[in-house]
Amino acid sequence: MDDLKLFAESKEKLRHLLQVVTTFSNDIRMEFGVDKCRLVNLHRGKLVDADSFRINERDEIRSMAEGESYKYLGFLQLKGIHHTAIKKELQEKFLYRVSRILKSFLSAGNKTKAINTFAVPLLTYSFGVVKWTKTDLKAIERALRVSLTKFRMHHPKSATERVTLPRIEGGRGVTDIQALCAFHIQQLWRYFVESQNRHEIYRTVCGADHGFSALHLAQEDYQLNCDVKTTDEKIAAWKLKELHGTHPHQLAQTHIDKVASNAWLVRGDLFMETEGFMIAIQDRVIATKNYRRYILHEEVEDRCRKCNAVGETIEHVVAGCQALAEAAYLGRHNAVAKIVHQQLALKHNLVNQYVPHYKYLPSPVLENSCVKLYWDREITTDVLIRANRPDIVVYDKRMKRVTIIDIAVPLDRNVQSTFSTKITKYHDLAEELRQMWHLEGVRIVPVVISATGLVPYALINSLEELELRNELHSIQKAVVLGTCNTVRRFLNHHNTSN
Repeated sequence: MDDLKLFAESKEKLRHLLQVVTTFSNDIRMEFGVDKCRLVNLHRGKLVDADSFRINERDEIRSMAEGESYKYLGFLQLKGIHHTAIKKELQEKFLYRVSRILKSFLSAGNKTKAINTFAVPLLTYSFGVVKWTKTDLKAIERALRVSLTKFRMHHPKSATERVTLPRIEGGRGVTDIQALCAFHIQQLWRYFVESQNRHEIYRTVCGADHGFSALHLAQEDYQLNCDVKTTDEKIAAWKLKELHGTHPHQLAQTHIDKVASNAWLVRGDLFMETEGFMIAIQDRVIATKNYRRYILHEEVEDRCRKCNAVGETIEHVVAGCQALAEAAYLGRHNAVAKIVHQQLALKHNLVNQYVPHYKYLPSPVLENSCVKLYWDREITTDVLIRANRPDIVVYDKRMKRVTIIDIAVPLDRNVQSTFSTKITKYHDLAEELRQMWHLEGVRIVPVVISATGLVPYALINSLEELELRNELHSIQKAVVLGTCNTVRRFLNHHNTSN
C-alpha cells in the first residue's frame, strides 16, 4: 500500500504523525512523494483555508481549497467522496470499455466474457464505497443494452431478462450489475459487523455510520434498494411475456433437452450479430408483417410476401412457407444431412478426408467390402411404396443390417410429432427391404432438430445410435446459421421490393 491518510487534532500532532511516516519510509528505502501530498483543514465539518504545511526547510505540503478534489485509492474526494462525479466518470469509462469490446473481432461468447472481466470490474471496485442508487444502476444497465443494440448484439425488443440470464438457461450471460452491487455491499456490511468484537475501531465505525457510507453499518440487516432477481425469478418473468415467453415454454417441454438446446449459446462461437438475430427470432420480435400489424399496430396487410397464402408470422417464415421450401429449407436440411453423411463415410472408411459440410459433395453411392452408403437415392421395391427415398441409407454387408436415416428441421412445436411421423413413414419400406435383401434387421433413425436449435431427447438418442453424439454441436450450429440466413434473405427481399 502506498496511499496513506493521516488524521490529527492539530498541526503539532499531524507533524508528529508525518515524522513517523517519514522515518519509516526512509528506513525501508521508500521514496516519500511530498509533491503528491495535500493538506485538508476541517473545523466542525467545514473546510477552512490554511497555509501550506512545511515538513522541513525544502519540502512543504500544499493546502486544498473548496472545489478541489484529490484522488485517494481511485476515488475523488475532499471532505468526503464526490459520489456524483465518481459515478459519472465510472459510467463513462465502463461504456467506453464496452464499446471497445464490441468493436473487436471476438465471438459473441468471448465478448460477453470480456465485458464481465474487463468492463464490469470498473464498477465492482466502487460497490460499497460509492453510494449507488437503484436508479443509477438501472441507468447503467439500460446504457449497456443500448450499446449492445447499437452493435447489433441485442435486439431492442428482445426480452431484457435474457441479457443477464446465464447462457445455460438461454440468456446472454452478462453480469447482473444490480445483483453484483447488492452482493458486494452485503459482504462488506457483514465483514464490518462481524468484526466488532475484534477491535474497538470497528464498533465505533459501525455505531457512527447512520447513512454516512454506502454500507449503513448502524442499520441492522441493511439491504440495498435494488431490483435484484434470482435466476428462477427472471425465467418466470420471461415466461409471463406473451411473445418472448413462447421460447422458454418450449424449452421447458418434457421431450426437450434444455442443456443441449442452449449449448450453442454456451459455446458462444457465433458472430455477435448472428447470436443477437437468433435470440430475436426465438423472442418473436422480427419485423414480419404479422408483428408489424398486431404488435406495432401499423396499417399493413399481413399476408406472406412470398406465398401470399397465410399470415406472415415468424413461425411461417422459419419453417412454414411453401415458397421457401425448395431452396431455403432444403439447404438447411441438406446441411444437417451432409454432416451426418460425411461422418458416417469417415467412420466406415468410405472417404479419408474431412471437409466443412458446406463444401462437402456427397456421392449418391459409396461402397467398400463392408458397407454401402446411399445419399438421397430412390430404392426400387417389388411393391409400390411411396416413401422410398430416405435421405441416407447405410447397408452393413457383414451384419446384414440396414439403417434408414431421415432428416427434418421443423418448427419448435412440431418436433415430437415429426419424429413419430418419420418412424411411421418408413415402416413399410423397412419391412420390404427386410424381405428383399434378406436382412437380419432394419432400423429407422430420424434426425430431428427444431429450426431454432431446440434439441429433443430423441435426437440425442438417434445420434448415439449412429455413434455420432459428438456431432450434435455441428448440427445445431448449421441449423441456427441456416435459419438466420433464411430470415435475413426473406426480410431483404421485402426491402428490395420496396
